[in-house]
Amino acid sequence: MKGASANKLAWTSPTPALATSNRLQNQPTTIRPLRGPKAMSTVNPVQPAPEPPRWTFLTHHARVLLEIARDPEVRLREIAIGIGITERTVQTIVNDLREGGYVTCERVGRHNRYQLNADQHFRYPTEADLPVRRLIDIFSERDLPSGSLRSGRPAQLDGRM
Repeated sequence: MKGASANKLAWTSPTPALATSNRLQNQPTTIRPLRGPKAMSTVNPVQPAPEPPRWTFLTHHARVLLEIARDPEVRLREIAIGIGITERTVQTIVNDLREGGYVTCERVGRHNRYQLNADQHFRYPTEADLPVRRLIDIFSERDLPSGSLRSGRPAQLDGRM
């Protein structure tokens, strides 16, 4: 009987109430993978989404700038979904870009049309002599269909070349 009581002590209920109480007590809730024959027979074989990388070379500010360069009439919600950040964060970044002189905004009906000042220079001292056009060109050329002869410049860049 001693072995049976040990099994009862080791068993934990996977109920949501227990998981909630663990979170309230700042204890991590652990989900263990199935082992043995049950591991092969799954009811719902949906693959989990791959985890995003811990870091990337481009900041969210650069990604928002590139999304605006691709589509000057893009909605903030579409940018947020595409990048994987909140709409409020995109709004804050667009305000930063506007204050920095990288983007101007024109209200058109119920949405905004953005215009980039691609001749504005990068902010960090080691890149301050380069215009952001260089970054935009790299990614807009990547987005061109193969064999295209276009220059790769987004349509709504500020007219200064």
